Amino acid sequence: MTSRGKIGWLVPVGVVLSAVICAVLVWSWHQASTANEWVTHTSDVRAAAFELRGHILAAELEQHSELLTGDLTRRRAFVAETRHVFEDLGRVRDLTRDDAKQSAQLRDVGALARTFFDRLSGAMDTRDRAGTAAALMEMRSTGAASFGDALRQRIDDVLAEEDALLAEREQRASTMNLYALLELVGASLVLGTIGTYAFQTRRTVRVVDAERRRFGAIFQNATDAMILFDGRLVVHDANRAALEVLERDREDVVGQRTSDLAPAVPTLAWRKPYHGQSTLGRPPRIIDMTTTPDVLEGTHLAVIRDVTRRARVEEARRVLVEASEVLASPTDDDDVLRKLAEVVVKGFAKGCRVAIAEGDELRLVADAKVDPDIALPADVTRHWPGSLKRVVRTGHGELHPAPGEASVMIVPICGHRRTLGALLIASPKTGRLYGPDDLAVAEDLGRRAGMAIEQLRALARERDANRTKDEFLATVSHELRTPLTAILGWSRLMPSLPPKEVAKGITTIERNATALARLVDDVLDVSRIITGKLQIAQEPLDLADVLRACLRVVEPMARAKSIVIDSHIGPCPFYGDAGRLQQVFWNLLSNAVKFTPTGGRVSCTLEREGANVTVTVRDNGRGIEPDFMPFVFDRFRQHDSSTTRTFGGLGLGLAIVRHPVELH
Repeated sequence: MTSRGKIGWLVPVGVVLSAVICAVLVWSWHQASTANEWVTHTSDVRAAAFELRGHILAAELEQHSELLTGDLTRRRAFVAETRHVFEDLGRVRDLTRDDAKQSAQLRDVGALARTFFDRLSGAMDTRDRAGTAAALMEMRSTGAASFGDALRQRIDDVLAEEDALLAEREQRASTMNLYALLELVGASLVLGTIGTYAFQTRRTVRVVDAERRRFGAIFQNATDAMILFDGRLVVHDANRAALEVLERDREDVVGQRTSDLAPAVPTLAWRKPYHGQSTLGRPPRIIDMTTTPDVLEGTHLAVIRDVTRRARVEEARRVLVEASEVLASPTDDDDVLRKLAEVVVKGFAKGCRVAIAEGDELRLVADAKVDPDIALPADVTRHWPGSLKRVVRTGHGELHPAPGEASVMIVPICGHRRTLGALLIASPKTGRLYGPDDLAVAEDLGRRAGMAIEQLRALARERDANRTKDEFLATVSHELRTPLTAILGWSRLMPSLPPKEVAKGITTIERNATALARLVDDVLDVSRIITGKLQIAQEPLDLADVLRACLRVVEPMARAKSIVIDSHIGPCPFYGDAGRLQQVFWNLLSNAVKFTPTGGRVSCTLEREGANVTVTVRDNGRGIEPDFMPFVFDRFRQHDSSTTRTFGGLGLGLAIVRHPVELH
């Protein structure tokens, strides 16, 4: 029962109780007043009886005085007293007319008084006729004195009865007055208590009403969603924030059961103190709910906070942390991207596809789903591969929150200077709806993935470079050891050889020293290329002359292997560095001769097309594998870099060819 209900119940009860108390008080005061009136009445009877007795005595004295003195004024006084006696007797009768016994006694008193006064009057008349002695004799003979005594006795009896009645009535009046006083005090206490309780209750009601208004103001203006409901889980009221969270009007909320408003919230959470998280609405939002029972009489309060954004931020932070751990793992690109897709699916998606750009095409690297046995819906796969290619081309993420369809984000995997691929993240139409914040997180993932891939590729290149350097050092050691061995061997043998053999030894030493010088020059040229110190001295020249000079140098090598060199060379004026161009052509031709089998054929052509000049060297050797073609001009790279390879060399020739050509 509410405080207003208590006041409503107290008012009629207080009125009835007050009426009863007032009635009791009126009755008590009536009884006390009646008792007091009877006391007054008895006192009046006694006073009248005393006056009657006094007037009888006075009349009797006046009669005796008149008999003895004969004074006529005494007779007139006697007559007046006699009149007073009968007036007093009449008044006493009026006062005692309700008392039958007293009335009977007063009738006897009246009869005695008439007889007594008749005798007195008769004696006075006798005195006038016969004198005083005769009058006195007549009074003795008529017994006037005895009648007077009897009259006084009767009056004394009336007074005695009235005295007894007066004592009784005074005691009764005292008792009734005491009862009335006690009842008045009791009624005052009761009414005071009721009044105090009513006042306190009214003040409490005012305080409660003020608190209700204050609570109502806080309730309606609170930024948190608040719902008031009863023990039957029926909603009584909801504030504006709750209507916004529930996305309903007040008419659609009040009177509804809580389970209809938030089906995902367990029923037990509404029935007892509760604090936890759940989901609400479609697409689902994350809510933080606190239930407090009996905030008002019979009314419970549920406070709901939409923590979707905070939960998404925490989720994004967790996904980014896990993704960073995965991206930092030392493995290959594809494995990292597959693990990244699993992290994304575990974090905030139902499906994730990762594709790497290879030229104009995309290669699917990872296709992760929450349920591997269920394929991605058509509203997700329709973005493959067109939307991904567009994202790779533009480098900008796309958000596809189509109503009634899956929510899809497509973000680029961005490297330092180029887009390496794309990341597709999808949530079904019954799941979460991605927004700009989610897109920002996904783009951050794409950037981190791009940096991780570039770092992995850089590490791979560094490992390849280190391996190449090691192979190069091994090759250099092998290439240097062969001529050095020949030089050292002949230099030790020459002191003991005949002159003919000494000339042969000098020729061998010179040939190997030339090979060593060429190796050192190649290494120095590569060093100049790496440090950017390789320079060219351009001057007018004829490329045909430079190319023919190189052909003359390699012709002895070709004749040694019975290789035929076909050349188609015409005049070709050019502006360049003759020495560097000769180095380029010599490397190309020497490689062709070296890798062409005995009896093979090498062709060399020189062609001009406008401002461009093309020099083509072909041979019918075993050729270059397609997989090695992207690396054929790299430093320290050889198709066969093993120490047991058939052909020697440091793998620097084509690298040296590339840089001077680029400088021209």
